[in-house]
Amino acid sequence: MIPELRVSDIMTRHVISVGPETTLAAIAKVMIDNDIGCVLVMEENKPLGIITERDIVKAVSRKQNPLKAKAKDIMSSPLITIKPDATISEAARKMAKRKIERLPVMLNDKLVGIVTTRDIIKVSPEADEIIKEYIKIRIGEYEAEAGRVETLEGVCEMCGNYSDNLKEVNGKLLCEECREGEK
Repeated sequence: MIPELRVSDIMTRHVISVGPETTLAAIAKVMIDNDIGCVLVMEENKPLGIITERDIVKAVSRKQNPLKAKAKDIMSSPLITIKPDATISEAARKMAKRKIERLPVMLNDKLVGIVTTRDIIKVSPEADEIIKEYIKIRIGEYEAEAGRVETLEGVCEMCGNYSDNLKEVNGKLLCEECREGEK
């Protein structure tokens, strides 16, 4: 029997962080410059919270000034974390249960990496079903919040390919190519 992969096998070890006083505008620039979807908020090498692209959009929609709003004002806290020796299935279940897409990886109260749904999808067909259910839940939330259909990333339920442009069609998450074939 092949042992299941651990979080430490797939996590990103270099995690980009900002301080609690960093402005929203500066955080957005860090995310763009590093082509990432989140940053950790750290103080004296201790993680305090996480800021995602969605957090930034929410802050701007609430009319928070990007030049004045600080990381400490918009971060999600306390952090939901996982240990590096956890299985990727455990990580996927935790993400789905908590409705999050990223888990900081902690060992002895020290940040050692971060694991994302994208990392898991790339390596684990076993976790695919868990992630699909999570994505379906999120589609419903997005539609309810925004009053429109949002695209998500994940595995197309028709062709099995990874896509960052999934939409629900007749109860299935489909990539653009498969959606066009359904017409």
